[in-house]
Amino acid sequence: MAPLDVISILLLSCTITLFILWLAGSVARNPIVLQLPDFIKTAYSKIWSYVVGLSGSTVFAFLGSKGTQRPNYLLWSLGTTVVLFGLAFAVAWGITPAPPPPPPQDVLLRWWAIFDKSEHPNLDFHQNKPLFMEGRLLAPGGSDWHYQEYVAWPGNNQQLEALALRIANTSESVNGPDKPMEICFTRSASPPTNKPPFEVRMRCEAGTQCKFASDDYGWASPCPAEADKHTARFSLVPEAHAQSAADTGSKSGWRVPSLATLEKMSESERAGYTEFTIKSNPVSSLQKANAFRYAIVANGSPLYVDGWPPADMLKGFDPSKGLDFSFGMQNLSFSGADKGCENIAVALEFLNGDETIKKVQLTRLYAALRDAPEEQTDTTDGMRLTWAGTYVKPKHEDKSEIFILSTSDIGEASRTKSRIDQAHLSYDGMDVVGVLRPPLNKPEYGLVLGLRQATGQLKFTFDPVYVQKMLAWSKEARSTHEGVFPHPPFIYQMRTGESGVGELGSCTRKAPIA
Repeated sequence: MAPLDVISILLLSCTITLFILWLAGSVARNPIVLQLPDFIKTAYSKIWSYVVGLSGSTVFAFLGSKGTQRPNYLLWSLGTTVVLFGLAFAVAWGITPAPPPPPPQDVLLRWWAIFDKSEHPNLDFHQNKPLFMEGRLLAPGGSDWHYQEYVAWPGNNQQLEALALRIANTSESVNGPDKPMEICFTRSASPPTNKPPFEVRMRCEAGTQCKFASDDYGWASPCPAEADKHTARFSLVPEAHAQSAADTGSKSGWRVPSLATLEKMSESERAGYTEFTIKSNPVSSLQKANAFRYAIVANGSPLYVDGWPPADMLKGFDPSKGLDFSFGMQNLSFSGADKGCENIAVALEFLNGDETIKKVQLTRLYAALRDAPEEQTDTTDGMRLTWAGTYVKPKHEDKSEIFILSTSDIGEASRTKSRIDQAHLSYDGMDVVGVLRPPLNKPEYGLVLGLRQATGQLKFTFDPVYVQKMLAWSKEARSTHEGVFPHPPFIYQMRTGESGVGELGSCTRKAPIA
């Protein structure tokens, strides 16, 4: 084979190879750009250059084979093309590093939490940065009782900030909100190169800042020291609260279960509760809002849902749908001090990051263990809010009450309640309290006996066996505590429908303009 034959075959094979690579890159489902050296780009310019290359190959073949036996150019060119493809892929595989994987959107956060008495409770977990994600329930898993959840992987100059707090299974009087576990990390400046699982491993103690576990893989680094401060934990909402209902701070109040927790309880363990729902129409003034903070106050005492501090009681908000917010409320220390009613207030603060878009304050009256009829509030910017409540009865409802008095004179009922409260009576190790019940279908107030539980809650409905024993005690107490019980106590059995509003609609009023 003459030298010009070799050149012709190589030129033809290179032309075919480049043409196939160009064609494959152009028609692929995800087109790619073929990167070639500048001298090749100059020699070959799209498809017309390939035609020129084929013509040049033919000329070289003709010149190189003149007067000699011509080789089989087709066979030699195809074989050389296969060899060139093999060399190209061998070089690419041997010297080209594998492209780095695309940056993941989520990272698995796995942590071990230390509680008193080696408990492993369910946790309420929410993420505030780099994206706000509403709280979700986490249960421990595995033989080592770890918790895990996929969280947003922070970008450069960002940090992941999240909180976890054990859920509440019952309502309980507390001195203030609980202190959650704080999780905070950034991207590591030197990520691991040994291809470990994309996972962040931490160890936490209740109410403290979580720390990296000794076997963490090194994808993340601790947040700056200033992020450890409780007051600087998040910038999603300002620390200042609205007045009245939202101005709860860290004062004494109630740790209460979330509505989700109440709904998931078994029939045997769940007590009755009222499900309140507040809804609104979409309004243009809230188009920028993406979350809202809420504060609930009952008779002046704040409710810490699952123990969360007020600054962290947050939910996502879709401005195109308006507000649709529900919460549950068990019977707390409701004794009907306001003419048989309780005063409930809810403050809502609509947010866009650090910016407060709008604040709304709602108040209403409420009768314990009864439905709350719908009430409507109109704000000055066209927002219409409706607020209603439905009492959810337990499967095994206690229906027996010990009545002390039934009267149409609210003054008489209130004075009798005060005498009972000031007598400091005790039954079965619990304080006895007078509970004023508002009219239902007749214009008469009822006064019944309640017992203050260890949680601080008042219980004034009992099962048939317990109520008989308590009745015997109350009759004896009437004889030993003169003037406390003006009439002989008697047992009253609640009837079907008495958890509704009743014909008189007690504890209702038109809500004020917000």
